[in-house]
Amino acid sequence: PPAIEAIMSSPGNHVQAFLAAGHVCSVMGYWEYPPLAEKFGVPIVVTGFEPLDLLDGIRRAVVQLESGRHEVENAYSRVVTFDGNQFIAERHVGLVGDAFGVLCSGSVQDDDPTAGQLLLQEVPRRYDRV
Repeated sequence: PPAIEAIMSSPGNHVQAFLAAGHVCSVMGYWEYPPLAEKFGVPIVVTGFEPLDLLDGIRRAVVQLESGRHEVENAYSRVVTFDGNQFIAERHVGLVGDAFGVLCSGSVQDDDPTAGQLLLQEVPRRYDRV
């Protein structure tokens, strides 16, 4: 959502619609998008990455544009819900935060070829499951 806000607030912006990434929305949901669709008057369609998903998302965005609507549509409902998956979201944020912490701790050097091994050992040990 901050990226959409930045793009739509740009003086040279000509974006007419957005396809929201289904893999992101499967975790975070798409509850943050309706105010953006309303504020900027643009359709936002949640899609998957399979060719048919993308084509359906484009079709839905075009139908909205042609009918003068600007709503959020979920074209990937087999995976995405409005609220997302809070359990995964909380675990994911923790996992990413831990990985970042390990990288910033000074125990990993930029040119260290074993840095990935440290992440594989340190981060999972802090979680019984993800």
